[in-house]
Amino acid sequence: ADLPDDLPERLMIQPMGVNTDVLSPAGPYQPVADGETLRLFSCGRLNIVKGHQDLMEAVKLLRDRGRDVTLAIAGEDDAGGTGYRHVLEAKIGELGLHDHIRLLGPIDEGAVKREIQRAHVFALASWHEPLGVALMEAMSCGIPTIGTDAGGVAELIRDGVDGVLVPPKSPEALALYAACVQAGVIFLPLNTAYTVSELAYFIENSGARLIVCDSAKKLSLIHISEPTR
Repeated sequence: ADLPDDLPERLMIQPMGVNTDVLSPAGPYQPVADGETLRLFSCGRLNIVKGHQDLMEAVKLLRDRGRDVTLAIAGEDDAGGTGYRHVLEAKIGELGLHDHIRLLGPIDEGAVKREIQRAHVFALASWHEPLGVALMEAMSCGIPTIGTDAGGVAELIRDGVDGVLVPPKSPEALALYAACVQAGVIFLPLNTAYTVSELAYFIENSGARLIVCDSAKKLSLIHISEPTR
């Protein structure tokens, strides 16, 4: 659409940000140790468009495949806990994941920071997302981050560079990337990006613990030890 004549020829856009002095890594990132539970964390309003149900289904897929994983979700619904929260609680029961998924409710900023820092992976599975402040908070804390290719998330995350983008409503893609993290993959892209499916294929079929992408867009597989199963 044409801009009205009384607007300036150029408009300045100031993106949102987070305080990186406050939201910073607690120390070097600690990958999942052999035999350790993979801790997933998400933070967002309890609403169907936030995709928390998709994360829950991803946890179910991972556990059915023999992977030890838990999920904590911070946030509350628009009705103060009497609305969509009940739907998610029923979903947890339907999936048989009472011991593996926690709904933390509305926690304060300090608690959110602590949950991010102790997590192995932060994921926000939104179907629609204008930007995603929670994603910025996790990235600022140096935690591997999964977002969906929906709305403005791609302005924050370059797939395979700053984090991973998966399609909305895709529990399988969420599970595949989480499996890569639990298997001890270190992904070092150089001027290229690979999809979740490509990463998952190489880790599941190569037995590698380190994947390096070179400038020729080839995947070099360096065998360090057997992945965690």
